[in-house]
Amino acid sequence: MTRLVLRTNRVWPSFFSRFLTAWLTADCEIKSCLERAGVKNPLDMENIKLALQSYNYGNGYLEWAKARGGYTLANAAEFSDMMAQRMGWSSYGDKQYVPHVLQYYAFGRIQTGIGNQAIVQVAASQEGKGGTTYWSWYGFGNRVEWCACFVLYCKRIEVIS
Repeated sequence: MTRLVLRTNRVWPSFFSRFLTAWLTADCEIKSCLERAGVKNPLDMENIKLALQSYNYGNGYLEWAKARGGYTLANAAEFSDMMAQRMGWSSYGDKQYVPHVLQYYAFGRIQTGIGNQAIVQVAASQEGKGGTTYWSWYGFGNRVEWCACFVLYCKRIEVIS
C-alpha cells in the first residue's frame, strides 16, 4: 500500500495511487471529488466515473449528476452543452473525459465498454460449455489444459461478430 500523493491521507493500493497521480495534478481537489462522489475503493467504478467527470467539469457537475442518478455519458454531454450555452462558449470540458481516462485504468476498461470489451463478452457467453469445444477446435484430439485454445476461440468469434 502506498499513500495517494494528492492532498489526502487516505491509503489506497499503489496501482490506484499511480493511476490517479498520473492523471490528476497535485493541485487538484481529487480528495474532495472522491469523497463527494462517495468512492469506496478502486473497484467502485460508478462513483469513480462521477468523480472523474466532476474533476473535468469542476464545481456544479457532481451535484447536478447525482440529482439525475449519477454519471452517464449522456448526462455528461448534456451538462457540457448546457454550460457551454450558459457561458457563451463553443464547448465546455471533455464530454468523453471518463472513457478517455479509463482506457488506461485496468479496472475501467471492461465497465466502460472500451478496450477489450468485445472479447470479454464472448468469453462470458461461453460459461458452462466445457473445454471440449475449444481444444478440439484448436486441433487437439484429447483434453489439454491450455488457456490459449479458449482465448483464440473467443478472439475468432469476436472477429466474426
